[in-house]
Amino acid sequence: MRKVFIIVLYISFIMNNATTGPLLLFNAYNARSYGLSESGVTFKGDLNAITINPACLSSLDNTTITVFYLPWYENMTLFSMGLGFPLHIRDKLYGSVSLNLSSFSTGPFPNYDEFGNELPNLESNDLLITMAYGYPLPMQFDVGINFKYFNTKLGDKKSKSVAIDIGILKCFNVPGIRFKDIDHNLDIGVSVQNIGFSQEYIKEKSPLPFKIRAGANYLFYAHNKINTSLITELIQARGYQTKLCVGTEIFLLNYYNLRIGYKLIGDVLHKYSYGIGIYENRKGYNLIIDYSYIPLIEVGAQHAFSVKLEFKSIPAEQTNQTNIIH
Repeated sequence: MRKVFIIVLYISFIMNNATTGPLLLFNAYNARSYGLSESGVTFKGDLNAITINPACLSSLDNTTITVFYLPWYENMTLFSMGLGFPLHIRDKLYGSVSLNLSSFSTGPFPNYDEFGNELPNLESNDLLITMAYGYPLPMQFDVGINFKYFNTKLGDKKSKSVAIDIGILKCFNVPGIRFKDIDHNLDIGVSVQNIGFSQEYIKEKSPLPFKIRAGANYLFYAHNKINTSLITELIQARGYQTKLCVGTEIFLLNYYNLRIGYKLIGDVLHKYSYGIGIYENRKGYNLIIDYSYIPLIEVGAQHAFSVKLEFKSIPAEQTNQTNIIH
């Protein structure tokens, strides 16, 4: 009971301090991000990262499907699935497109009137539909845009609205320790999220949780099948405390990706997070499984899972190598 009470307080804190808005608009849908304390604005070529920065979609090489699952407490769950593919028209590449469906459900919970009398259980459900487009510009500069529709339901009350995200991603080649066959090793990304109209709920209008994210991903070592990156990201949402996230990824033997993240600033429940990715490279597809462990103060831990399947349409040696090392 204590755990449920703390979680309810946490959700209330988020909603009240971020000018309300669906909880779906505050979350990443990528276990890799959770393993790095919610970073993700620089995950170039990663379909799971488009809900953070749509510019990450622009270098998607292959048709990709992805599923994300994050069980909360009691019956509360976050779930997401997506499809993305390069947009080829008459043998020319015009960027990449994707569609993502995300949901948050609390499951049934007790309901009482103002006199303390028990009423039928309530259930809250949020749905978010995201359509994204990313395009690579010259000089290793990527841009992207998300179009979002979301629907919130609490009991018999409903609310809906729309919003857009815009993002950019720029790649650089800077000094590092050791490198081989890498065209860039520093990615800098910026995204602006939840640009849209106020959401009306129970006859009250509230602004959407406008959010700005900026971060860097620095690959400083790449040698003997060991790639090591440092990642940092600043997250600022309207009316909500600033978050400063740092983390590191170590990619081993082309199969394993170890992660650790830490929040230098922000968050009321957790500071550290840990994760692992497993990469299976086959002739016709790549299978990527990500898991993250997020210890929370007082309430135990969260476990985030992502599964991504890439169907190869071009030879492996011609794909964007940064999709693997980043």
